[in-house]
Amino acid sequence: MKEVSTSQKPRKKSKSSHVPGQYLGYSLQTTRCLFHLLKVPKLSYSVSIEVFEDVGVEDSLGNRIAEQNKSALEGNPVSDKSKDLWKTFFNWIEAVESDELNPDKTLFIIHVAQLKKTNLAKKFSEASTIEMARIALDEAKTSLWGDAPEYNLKPLIAESISEYITKFFEADRDTVSKIISKFNLTFGKESIHDEVKETLQTRTRTDLIDLVYIHALGWVKKFTDELIEKSKPAIVPAKDFFNDLNAYIRLIDNKSILYSFAKNPDKIDIDSELKNLRTFIRQLDLIDFDNDYKIKAVVDFLKASSDRTEWSRRGLVHTNSFNDLEDRLKRKWENEKSFIEIMNNNLDSVKQGRLIYRACSQYEAKLEGFECPPHFIPGSYHLLAESPSDEPVIGWHPDYKTKLKETNKPDGDTK
Repeated sequence: MKEVSTSQKPRKKSKSSHVPGQYLGYSLQTTRCLFHLLKVPKLSYSVSIEVFEDVGVEDSLGNRIAEQNKSALEGNPVSDKSKDLWKTFFNWIEAVESDELNPDKTLFIIHVAQLKKTNLAKKFSEASTIEMARIALDEAKTSLWGDAPEYNLKPLIAESISEYITKFFEADRDTVSKIISKFNLTFGKESIHDEVKETLQTRTRTDLIDLVYIHALGWVKKFTDELIEKSKPAIVPAKDFFNDLNAYIRLIDNKSILYSFAKNPDKIDIDSELKNLRTFIRQLDLIDFDNDYKIKAVVDFLKASSDRTEWSRRGLVHTNSFNDLEDRLKRKWENEKSFIEIMNNNLDSVKQGRLIYRACSQYEAKLEGFECPPHFIPGSYHLLAESPSDEPVIGWHPDYKTKLKETNKPDGDTK
């Protein structure tokens, strides 16, 4: 017997004047496309979006999965009198009648993002044989139309679903029974993303799953978008997908490289740091760097801070190693500062400070022997240049300590 997949408890959702569920329904297609790609048993398979169904799977012999994706943020798409439910079966019947879908070679699925109560759809899903399907079909007809031949409940069916239900009950009985026998109802988990991530457990290290998932989802979206933009069907060959995925996993699984988990900060975060005049920003002011340099500094600072936290949380880097790195960064800064002040004593302090900053920013220090992402060393220097006091660990202007104190004095105070 076919099982109805249930992975979470149903939740009551408050109604909203907005309709995020409509967007989720479309967005779900890309995620489900990725899910099916990760599940295909052979590279000869392909997975499509909006070709013969919301998401379709097909092998080289023409066997198919035709999956309808339903968001359930508003309403219940699989209730007994749901327009979504009956329109889906209506479309499947017409697809079979027009030879677009072969019921002998097609598995029909309705996938609902959230768990919902259902009666008839569940019975259809549990009907794994033609005989069971006929029984479920008769029970549905009696439930919705009443007993034959009067069918006294039929006039009570809402006009919005009457056409679809009529088609379901009056179409060729063998065709409808075959569709029911090949029908599965599935529900998503608490998070649609966690469900897909689980399929990656056997493909890569646990600490890399988030990175692999984001890359794979982005690859599928880009691949299908480009096909649609060219008016081509959005069909993803499993071979192409896995060629890219396996190459990416080999790349990031290289233990000589630390990969960043930090997202690029948004404009609000950047503007907030600039407005608050953090010490590391004031240090850049002392050497007359323009706003573009300061924006880049804020991005490096925030991403480096984020990566420190994430690498520690995931156990990729021991916290003591950050102290060791800071010691090496300070030594590098001291050496560059002394060298530049001696070799470039003809330059003013601002230009010397710029040279010190650039030399340190280009330093390619490793962390536990790992190469670091490009923002990390510059960002770590900004962490050292930041301080809750007026005397941070390092500075770019040769006289940064005095200069920082002066900028803190009230206007007119020269003491």
